Amino acid sequence: MGTRRHVRDNSRFQTKWHGHRTNVACDCAITPAVLGTAGEPLDIGRAQHLITPAQRKALVLRDRGCSFPGCHRKPKYCEGHHIQAWYDGGHTDLHNPVLS
Repeated sequence: MGTRRHVRDNSRFQTKWHGHRTNVACDCAITPAVLGTAGEPLDIGRAQHLITPAQRKALVLRDRGCSFPGCHRKPKYCEGHHIQAWYDGGHTDLHNPVLS
C-alpha cells in the first residue's frame, strides 16, 4: 500500500495515496480518457483502433468535411482516418484522426 500524504490543490486539501495509483496502473489495463459532455470517451489512446461514434461527431464539428487540401466533400461522404497510422503507434485521440 502507498503512503498517505495531503496535497494542496486549488486552496483545498486532498488526500492522495502515492504509490497505490502506480501499482494499480501496472497491474491493470488502465487507459486515461478524455470524456465529452455526455460522458462518451473522446481521447482513448491506443486502447481502441476504430474511431467511436462520439469521436466522429467531434471530427465533423472540427473538420467540417474532408481535410485533404482542395477536397470539398461533406462529412457524410468522409471517413475518419489516423494521421499517424495506428499500427505505427498512432493514437485514437482527437488530435490524430481526421476526416478524409
